[in-house]
Amino acid sequence: MPQAEQLIEWLESHIPPGDSSPHARSAVCHGDYRLDNLVIEPGSLQVQAVLDWELSTLGDPWADVAYSCLPYHLPAGSSLPSLSRAHRQGDGRGGLPQGVPTETEYIALYCREAGTKPPCSQDWAFYLVRGLSGRKGEVPLVRRLQMVEESFVMSWKNF
Repeated sequence: MPQAEQLIEWLESHIPPGDSSPHARSAVCHGDYRLDNLVIEPGSLQVQAVLDWELSTLGDPWADVAYSCLPYHLPAGSSLPSLSRAHRQGDGRGGLPQGVPTETEYIALYCREAGTKPPCSQDWAFYLVRGLSGRKGEVPLVRRLQMVEESFVMSWKNF
């Protein structure tokens, strides 16, 4: 897998400087933070719960922010919801549905609420690439969890 090795090398050489600092901003990171892992109260748009915490860890919160922005970058037809076709239409708002912020607006909202500044474009690219590619070792973990879940479901079917 030469492409995977190249990706790992690129990621290792582009780790944002703040990530390796002992004073880096650290938080509980969900690891799979996206719209379909949120329980939203109908009619109010208030988040009531965040689901699927099995990939959570301590880390840089920009990893979750970037991961939740992946729909702006994914091609239509991917396994995750995609906003890319709408985002690329030239109507000033990127063709996004009413009420959906642009990626820039979304990041600005996060920065306002978190009391921080957005990362530079090179650091943002790192977080997006990391989110698109998954973390080293994550795929085997996810597959193991799927196998456990499948085994559990099969045992209940035979009960």
